[in-house]
Amino acid sequence: MELVTIIIPAYNAEKTIEKCLGCVLCQTYSNLEVLVINDGSTDRTMQICAEYEQKDSRVKIFEQENRGVSAARNKGIAYAVGKYLSFLDADDYIEDTFIEKMCQVYMENPSNDLVVCGYDEVHGSEHVIPELSGKSEMEQIDFLREIFEPYGIKGFLFNKLFKTDTIKNNGIMLDETIHICEDLLFCFQYGKYVRHVNFIREPLYHYVMAEGSATRSEYNDRRFSSVYAFEKMQQTSKIFQDDELYRNINRHYIVICIQLFKRLLKKNKNFSGKEMRKILTVIRTTEADFLKSNWWLKLKLAYIPIKAVSMILVKYESVE
Repeated sequence: MELVTIIIPAYNAEKTIEKCLGCVLCQTYSNLEVLVINDGSTDRTMQICAEYEQKDSRVKIFEQENRGVSAARNKGIAYAVGKYLSFLDADDYIEDTFIEKMCQVYMENPSNDLVVCGYDEVHGSEHVIPELSGKSEMEQIDFLREIFEPYGIKGFLFNKLFKTDTIKNNGIMLDETIHICEDLLFCFQYGKYVRHVNFIREPLYHYVMAEGSATRSEYNDRRFSSVYAFEKMQQTSKIFQDDELYRNINRHYIVICIQLFKRLLKKNKNFSGKEMRKILTVIRTTEADFLKSNWWLKLKLAYIPIKAVSMILVKYESVE
C-alpha cells in the first residue's frame, strides 16, 4: 500500500476544518500523511488542528504567515513524501473511498500518470453534480484539451490524484503571483509530463460553494492575474502544435476576459485604464470562433457587444 499525501491549506477555517479532517482520517485507505498548512489563521484553526495532530500521527501541522493558498500548497508539496499527492480545501470534504478508488486506478493501470474523479457542488443541503464530458481513458492531448472545455474534467486541483515525483522532478509549483486560474495553470504544467490519464465519473469530492456575497462579484487586482495565467498557457501550448488545444485555450481566455470586463466596468464605469484596454485587446485579437463554441449562450450574448466596443475604440483611437 503506497503512501498518499493529502495537502490541506487552512486559513481561518475553524468552522469547517473538523469535518474536513474527519473525512480524511476516516478514509478506507489508511496509509496517509495529512499535511495541514496553517496560513496565518487568527481564529481557532491552529488549536483544532493541533488536537488532531496529537490524536493521529498521520496529521502534521505546518505554520506560516498569511501568504495565500498557493504558498501554502507549495509548502505542502515541499514536505510531501507520499508516492501520490492530493489537494483538499479546508471547507470541502471527500467520500470515505476517495483515496482508495483513486489509488485502485493507479494499481490497475501501471502506465497511468494522473487520476481524475467527478465531484459535486454543495449549495447548503443541495448537491449538484456538474456534467463532465471526459472519457474514462485519455491520452495527453485529450486531457489538455479537456481542462479548457466548459463541460470538461476541469483544471481544478481538488478532483485529482497526482504523482508526487512528476511534480517534484519537473519543478511544478503553484505560481504565487497568480490568484485566479492558478490551479488551471498548475494542471496544464503537469499535463506536459503525462501520457495516460484515467477519469472516474463518480463524484468522490464534495466542493462546498460559499454563500453569495457582493465581494465575490467585485473586481480587484487579484482577479486580473488570471490574464497572466492564460498568457503563460498560450505560450506553452505552442510546443504541442495542436490547433484544437490552442482554440480551447483562447475560448476559455475570452470567457475570463468577459467576466473581468463586466466586473471592471461595474467598478470604473469607463473603458479607460490599463486593465480594461488589455481585456478589450484580448477580445478583439483572439480569434477562437467563440460564437461557434459550446460555451454558454449568456457568454456568447455578452461577447458580441464587448467585441463591438473593442473594435469601435480601435477606430476611435486611430482617428485621434
